[in-house]
Amino acid sequence: MASPDNAVDRLKATYDWGGLAVQGWVYSHLDLDAQILDVGAGWGKYRDLLPDYENMDAVEIWDPYVESESLAARYRQVYTMDVADMHPHLMGIYDVVIFGNVLEHLKQQDAFDVLDRCFQALVIVPFLFEQGEEQGNPYEAHLQPDLTMDVMERRYPMLRLEGVEIRDGHPFKGFYLKEGAWEREDG
Repeated sequence: MASPDNAVDRLKATYDWGGLAVQGWVYSHLDLDAQILDVGAGWGKYRDLLPDYENMDAVEIWDPYVESESLAARYRQVYTMDVADMHPHLMGIYDVVIFGNVLEHLKQQDAFDVLDRCFQALVIVPFLFEQGEEQGNPYEAHLQPDLTMDVMERRYPMLRLEGVEIRDGHPFKGFYLKEGAWEREDG
């Protein structure tokens, strides 16, 4: 999702179902000194939702967001890069990695590999959601618009479904958790 245009839309997008699900999980499972990585930080949604966590870093591929949203002043460290290019050791230093509406923007193999590098991850994804470039940002395009609960289970067996947002009687978003090391069945 592109950066909201006004304060009301920003509040709605920050305190949405997915944001509140991640916020609740983090506050109930992690100490305040936990090391957190926010992937696809955008406007800093999870920084706003988790203000008590000082050891919070961000990955943001779109440099204009880093500048316009003052991410460097809000996070301990900001990595302006594609998360798929992040060194596996660096991913491993975090107690939890947050992928809030990010997985659908990654190629399937990149998403799998990045999740595989995380010890613990929180993932929010929209289901069956087509999206192209937004506000001139080509990285806003959904490369996996076909995600559903069944597709997520097949593609990302290391994730466990924690909750589903229902809109108009249909699954709209899913909240997934990856905990600990994961063993591939293929060896």
